[in-house]
Amino acid sequence: MMNNRTPIPVPLQVRWRQWRHHALPIICFLGSALLVGWLWQRQVVTGRAVGEVIAVRAEVGAPCNGVIVELPRPTSGQWSELDLVQQGDIVARVRPSAIPGTVLDTEHSDTSPIPVNSPIEGCILAIHLRSGQFVQASEPIMTITGNQARFILAYIPERMLGDTKDGSSIKVSPRTNQRGYVACTVERVGLSTEQIPQYHDPNATAPKWGVPVRIRLPEGIRLRPGSLVDVSL
Repeated sequence: MMNNRTPIPVPLQVRWRQWRHHALPIICFLGSALLVGWLWQRQVVTGRAVGEVIAVRAEVGAPCNGVIVELPRPTSGQWSELDLVQQGDIVARVRPSAIPGTVLDTEHSDTSPIPVNSPIEGCILAIHLRSGQFVQASEPIMTITGNQARFILAYIPERMLGDTKDGSSIKVSPRTNQRGYVACTVERVGLSTEQIPQYHDPNATAPKWGVPVRIRLPEGIRLRPGSLVDVSL
């Protein structure tokens, strides 16, 4: 005689408890192992450094000892930080004087002020001296940074450098780019070891040293001068 009785279904709570006690720990372990392996490969195995996007920076110095007459902006007023300048713009006028601390007297001075021109197109990063102040020859009046990035400068520890040379391929990942690493070309490898800037690795507890490497900018990605990127060999 056949048994036509329907088996009693297992409650969902029991199924969930069995799955949680048997399958879930294995899945979590495998996921954690894969994540650790990926992080290890990204941070240690592949060799990773920090690069800085470099732009031209110019220190605009005084042509002679004298007193700064003005910092004339072409439109109106005086130059200030973050103003945009064109190459050749007059950024200061200096009246020659051999006596430090001379008080500016435009009414009784027969010496014509000498104009000081901006050597590059860019943005005024800092103004070191103002109108009426005495300045020595070649002393910086202001700092101007170019508005176009030129290359990436990275300091790579010798143990990571390997066979990297001029023309080698290298990978760069801008921190504002979500596509990961992009291929770039090494333009020049330095001949000496230099101290890595502290801001490249703020967590460093002791000075670190690396070989400076100049890297061509990646195509199709706009990088802001001064920004940091991740470099992978």
